[in-house]
Amino acid sequence: MPTGMRPDPARTMASTAFGVAIASIICMFTPGLSMALSPLGVIIALLSRDESCKLSSRALAGVVICIVAFVISIVLTVSSFILLINMAGGMDNLYNYLMEQMQNYPGLLQ
Repeated sequence: MPTGMRPDPARTMASTAFGVAIASIICMFTPGLSMALSPLGVIIALLSRDESCKLSSRALAGVVICIVAFVISIVLTVSSFILLINMAGGMDNLYNYLMEQMQNYPGLLQ
């Protein structure tokens, strides 16, 4: 960094928000991690506003990517749960189905 120039905190936070957004997209198929990173990215992006209360283009892109990753993670989680219920033959048989699967794969919980 050249002498006399001060770092711009808003720009640094916008870059951080964009980085968190990219990490959220990469971790989208691990819904718990993506659901934790996405709100964090939105918060960091909103904190990166400058004096005029405007978001930079990088921070705005980070917000959009985080929201999309969060929605996709929720859809994947809900659809996985619905698929599991359908495979079990209904909510009533879900416990029995899970116990049967655990017996078929004994090393699963070790």
